Amino acid sequence: MLLSRIETNLLSQFKQKWQSDVNNSSKCVYYRMYKTDHRFEKYVDIIDGKLVRSFVNFRMCNNVLPIEKGRWL
Repeated sequence: MLLSRIETNLLSQFKQKWQSDVNNSSKCVYYRMYKTDHRFEKYVDIIDGKLVRSFVNFRMCNNVLPIEKGRWL
């Protein structure tokens, strides 16, 4: 029972931090429109592995697009 409460509290803290980080990030404007809560997306199990990786990298701005490279140069 104690472990369950600890796990629930930690998960709640994580979700609150995630929500705060997303809401305070200028890069997350479009992300906020489509992703309203922190949960696993079912389409990840349906799409082919290589496409999932590319899609996730794109959604997380972890890609090699010139605008992302230029942001760090």
